[in-house]
Amino acid sequence: MPPAMVEIVETMFTFHSDDGHGWLEVSGTQLVTLGLSPRDFTRYSYRSRDGSRFYLEEDCDAELFATRWRLHYSGREFGTVERRANGSSFIRALPRIHDLAESER
Repeated sequence: MPPAMVEIVETMFTFHSDDGHGWLEVSGTQLVTLGLSPRDFTRYSYRSRDGSRFYLEEDCDAELFATRWRLHYSGREFGTVERRANGSSFIRALPRIHDLAESER
């Protein structure tokens, strides 16, 4: 009997921060895998201009993602690597997570 297929899962995420706030960076694919969409998050999260990456604010949205992650992966935790900005983070200049492209409305 062949060995069971093992799902390879990214377990490290980047946590971006500046003097005022922090965001967990995740991909759109990861959101879909967990049954989430941009509409599930507050207006304090952001998205990349091409819509492939999402920056989930630390207070509520990152915790929602983490909770769904643990449910989906049977309690498995993920790690973070911190990237701290000197001054304001580039994330503040990105579109808000709810600023969807016309094709996504």
